[in-house]
Amino acid sequence: MKLFMNIVVSLLAISSINMVDSAGGDTCDNAVVIQIGESDSGSTLGSPPETTTSPFCGTSYDIETSVTWYQFVGNGNVIEVSLCGSSFDTKIHVFSCGCDEQRACVAGNDQSLDDSCGFSSSRVQFDTDSGRTFFIMVHGYENSSGDYNLSIVDTQEASFPNTTIVCPRRVDYSTELCSNSFSDISGTGTNLEIRDDEAGVIVDIGFSFLFYGVERNRVGVSSNGYMAFGPQRLTVFSETPIPDVSAPNDMIAVLWNDFDLTSSGDVYYQLDSPARFTVQWNEIPEVDVVGSSNTFQAIFLMGTNCIELRYGSFDTNDYVIGIEDSAGSQGIDATSEVQNGATCVRLCPPLGCDYPCGKNGDKVKVCHYPPGKQGKPKELCIGRDAVMVHLENHNDQCGPCPSG
Repeated sequence: MKLFMNIVVSLLAISSINMVDSAGGDTCDNAVVIQIGESDSGSTLGSPPETTTSPFCGTSYDIETSVTWYQFVGNGNVIEVSLCGSSFDTKIHVFSCGCDEQRACVAGNDQSLDDSCGFSSSRVQFDTDSGRTFFIMVHGYENSSGDYNLSIVDTQEASFPNTTIVCPRRVDYSTELCSNSFSDISGTGTNLEIRDDEAGVIVDIGFSFLFYGVERNRVGVSSNGYMAFGPQRLTVFSETPIPDVSAPNDMIAVLWNDFDLTSSGDVYYQLDSPARFTVQWNEIPEVDVVGSSNTFQAIFLMGTNCIELRYGSFDTNDYVIGIEDSAGSQGIDATSEVQNGATCVRLCPPLGCDYPCGKNGDKVKVCHYPPGKQGKPKELCIGRDAVMVHLENHNDQCGPCPSG
């Protein structure tokens, strides 16, 4: 019924859409501005090719396909972008976060949501956050080209609560094996009481934690062995390779697989004040596997912003391990390390400290806790080569001191 109502709203809106005067731009940087409620027509014939290397997003990219580009500003509602009535087999992709290599794919479609405008035409709906610019790439299936009709329709449905697209930043994490033993918190941690096959709970981390250059304070914990930041789905049971733009993104795959906590197994979390946050999946069974038991944990380390993945006993052999940014465009797959016997894997960003300061932004801001004066922290702007000394020897933390 919801889909039917969206179609009716879309068709009514299209009937009153205004036309813009020009066809789309030949590159993302030259994308033609179009408003919500407007439409345009043009042709991809003779348009320059787009040699994108972006990951799969809704539909695949056909390399060196002829494309044309538009841009519009979101309004906080679910928006529909449609190519209904086009003369060729179309594809469509929608991006945000600019036009450079770190642009984030928001949605993609090859065939329409239904047969109301033909299965060779593309149509896609997606959440927008108000004021953000979105870029539309019109192209074709298997490099086909032709005349298109584009419309931008407001479905009048509000976006998912707190929808905010986090633009990716290039952060090159390092991966190393560690010797730290499994630190069991099943007797001291707080039980999240997850009692379902596909379920998740959002918890406070207890301190500011940088993940792919973005400050985080809360994280979602899934029954299926992963964690995700922001408005991500916590019920995905079918693991995909890392990176991949399909949901979930902005995530940490600790031991991602299809688990079922309906009748056994627990998930705990614990903050060891003030510098360590742990989530532990304890004796959780793989779905439909009698007698299965899997125990593993993830530890966030304040200051360095490193993540340690530690493993107790587990019997599943079908899993994915690693981290992935908010766009699904960059990540680290550490599955093979654990398959080869590693029981502790540490993933760290450069320095683990990304709070630039100083006249030229070449120094780092830390909160310093003077010996004997732990209750009177002081913000310092120090050279990058001194950061690790402060974090490891003085128990300082990255970034500004806590307020209050």
